[in-house]
Amino acid sequence: MKLDYDRDGDMDIVVTGYAEAVRLYRNELSGVDINWIQVALDTSTTPHLAPDGYGARVTATAAGVPQSAWADGGTSYLGRSEHLVHFGIGSEPLVDILVEWSDGSTTAMPGLAANQRVIAAPQSGPAPGEASGASGELLTAAYDRVTGEIVVSYTPACDSSNHTIYFGDLADVSTHTYADAICWLGAGGTARFDPDRDDAFFLVVGQNGTIEGSYGRDSADNERPESTGIGNCDIPQDLSGSCAVP
Repeated sequence: MKLDYDRDGDMDIVVTGYAEAVRLYRNELSGVDINWIQVALDTSTTPHLAPDGYGARVTATAAGVPQSAWADGGTSYLGRSEHLVHFGIGSEPLVDILVEWSDGSTTAMPGLAANQRVIAAPQSGPAPGEASGASGELLTAAYDRVTGEIVVSYTPACDSSNHTIYFGDLADVSTHTYADAICWLGAGGTARFDPDRDDAFFLVVGQNGTIEGSYGRDSADNERPESTGIGNCDIPQDLSGSCAVP
């Protein structure tokens, strides 16, 4: 069985046998040109997909060279490999990840920094062919340990032509206290931002340059309050439209 036992970016091996002690072989790879990326798949919000993304194909492209692997746990006696897709990318500092889920949908994570473990998730909601709402969805979120940035991928919220990310200290999430914002991100895609704090929360809010929409609802099903007075992102909120609440 393979796993990254010590989380150092190289894969280790565990060997089991009948009536034998478990043996761990640690990979102590060192040197240059040993960059890597690890992708864990989270399908916990999409029950029509297999747990841990089984059956998905993950492609890592660095410097124009693609590598692909299928998500599976492998087979072994009294165990299985870690639910993880690992790629070695040599000396390349950046890598694009594309996940092709078993239902035909995809998740793209472009421009990721090397030497980190990221989590990819499909768009939450119903299976293909079922009814779905018009709200936008956060597709993926990952933390870049090299730059300290958070990388988010999102789809457009309703008919929004632009989006804003509001963020703040995680300790202030219950009071909805926003510390800063990243404005004018475009209709949809991928954004990177540095929250400049160890623990943070963030929201992606749709807008059209004149008004902005819903900030979503909290755990008590109350509309979250809008941000006011934060830089150039401070535009009026309008919840009167049919797409106001995601």
